[in-house]
Amino acid sequence: MWIYKILLGPLLLVQGRWVRKNIIRLAEPDGPRQGVNGSGPELRVLVLGDSAAAGVGVAQQDEALAGQLVKRLSDSFLVKWQLVAKTGENTDSIIPLLDSELAPDARFDLVLISLGVNDVTANKHCNVFIAQTNRLITVLKTRYQAKRIVFSGIPPMGHFPALPQPLRWYLGRIGQQFDNALKTLTKEQGFGYLPQDQDISPALMATDGFHPSALLYQKWATEAARHVVVNRKAR
Repeated sequence: MWIYKILLGPLLLVQGRWVRKNIIRLAEPDGPRQGVNGSGPELRVLVLGDSAAAGVGVAQQDEALAGQLVKRLSDSFLVKWQLVAKTGENTDSIIPLLDSELAPDARFDLVLISLGVNDVTANKHCNVFIAQTNRLITVLKTRYQAKRIVFSGIPPMGHFPALPQPLRWYLGRIGQQFDNALKTLTKEQGFGYLPQDQDISPALMATDGFHPSALLYQKWATEAARHVVVNRKAR
């Protein structure tokens, strides 16, 4: 990809600045970011990550990823959950946020992670992204005793309506590279991986053309809940 970066660099830079200036700025949704729901065996859940984890694109947390996931899991479990997410977070910056938001004695049976888009747009090298992902894994396992870590795949940025061409194509290619590396990491180390729909339609995007809509959050949460239930039954 380096040859494309050299050839398209000036145009990509101009388009990136245009997107940052003109993209619709959606707020994070209102609603609780922690709670206890359902009945059954206890399941301690952390949803961690960026603006998508935070639920940008919908008005209320019960429409977002965390709310939809808790709703589905609470049919089978007593879910003690917390959301730690913020617009703009990446795989490196999330660790200070994590430590500031969680109690030192917090422990989790499941951590669902949505990170990577801001690593792509920050022009990181893929190897740096993976190294920082490994550092995050170490923090989750050693400080918070995370039993099961599930990574959401990098979404198909090449289909984001908010991005003009060729920036959309370029970020889509880089995002796919990051996603392949993340998939390999999870397979080698035994973590969960949830692939994102690579043929996403504009109808499934929020009004900003960059974040998920309520329907896409529902699909995402359904797949995550199914992964959890299947994994728990296999133990």
